[in-house]
Order: sequence, then C-alpha cells, then structure tokens
Amino acid sequence: MSSGSTEAHDVTAVPLAREGWFVVQTKRHYEERAKVRLQAAGIEVYLPRTVRWPRPAVGSAVGPLFPTYLFVRLSLAFHYQRVCWAPGVKDFVRLGGVFPTEVPEAVIEFLRGREGKDGLIRCGETAALRRKVKITRGPFKDLCGIVDKKASGGDRVVLLMELLQRQVRVELAETSICETV
Repeated sequence: MSSGSTEAHDVTAVPLAREGWFVVQTKRHYEERAKVRLQAAGIEVYLPRTVRWPRPAVGSAVGPLFPTYLFVRLSLAFHYQRVCWAPGVKDFVRLGGVFPTEVPEAVIEFLRGREGKDGLIRCGETAALRRKVKITRGPFKDLCGIVDKKASGGDRVVLLMELLQRQVRVELAETSICETV
C-alpha cells in the first residue's frame, strides 16, 4: 500500500485501544530518519542493526537487520496517525487483515539480547568452535551443526553435520548461521 492511499490511513478501520510493539514499514534507506522523527514525537522505536556482509560498495557496513522496517512501541489511540504520516514511513505492517499486527515483547527482548556491546547483532560472526549452530539460509537451511573451524578466507566456517547417517564437513559463510541457545 502506498502512503498516498486513503484506505492505508483510515483510522476508523483500526482498533485504537491496543498498546504494544508494532512493525512499521519505511521507505527504502529511510529507517534511521523515520526513527529520529518518531522518537522526536515521543514514540519508542527499536531499529536492530547488523554488520552487512558482503560490505556494500556504497554506504556503511552497518545497516538495519530488517531493511525498510522498524519496531515501535505505542498506543494506537494516541500515535496511529502520527506514525502513518511521519516522513519516511509507508504504513504499519498488517498480516492477514486490516489491523496492524502486534509483535510479542519476547521478540524484542530476544533481538536486544543478541546485541553485542556495540549495539550490533552479529549472526554467525561470534560462533565459537565446538558450539552448536543453526543454518539460516541456503540448501541446509534449518539444519544444525557443530562449528569445527574457521575456513580460509576469514568469512567462512566449517561445520560438522550429521547427513545420511554419517558425519560430514560442510563449509558455509558465517552469515548463514546463528548460534543456538
């Protein structure tokens, strides 16, 4: 939905008594600007950031974990219109219906718990040897393995995986894995 559409901002279609965390979609590359504007309006905003790999040819190596999305904690009754019309914001994310979709507090706590001291979430970079990890992308997505060693090249790791009833070594990009809890 575009921000110019009248149905996107029809306040009568929104149950305004709701409070909590919601997801807002921003225009491309406007996450930080929208965050600043929303915070200035008194809205709590969370923009999880990560180190992008490979590093983009133009711009910073640090960017949003979820490009074009922000998390906002607010009361829809007080902030719905303010968020919808904030510069850089497209609309609230709606899944399976017309109402903005609420995000459980546990999701925000999980993401914040994954941040390092520098405030960045590093998926795969901190995988210690002999730690169990889950593969997050590629042909082995959702399978688990044990980090065996760093591969030559610096951005890859070798995992020990149980495949076809035998232990196999698989080399993957570090950004393709997350440590399991």
